[in-house]
Amino acid sequence: MPEFTVIWEIDIEAETHEEAARKARAIQLDPASVADVFEVHHPMPGVMSKRVDLSELNDHPGGTEHMIS
Repeated sequence: MPEFTVIWEIDIEAETHEEAARKARAIQLDPASVADVFEVHHPMPGVMSKRVDLSELNDHPGGTEHMIS
C-alpha cells in the first residue's frame, strides 16, 4: 500500500508558532468545521498531486477530485 503525503493549509493569526498550531488543531477537531480540502501527493514519481475536497466527496457519491500541479 503506498504512503501518500497529505497537506492541509490554513492562514491563522496568532502570537506564536505554538498558538497557531493549537488554533489550527482546534479547527480540525471542530465537528462543525469545513476545513476539509487537502492536497494529496502520490509517492510515485510522475503521478500528479490531487486537490481533494471531502465535502464534495460526501455530497456527491463518486466524489470530485481536482488535479493540481
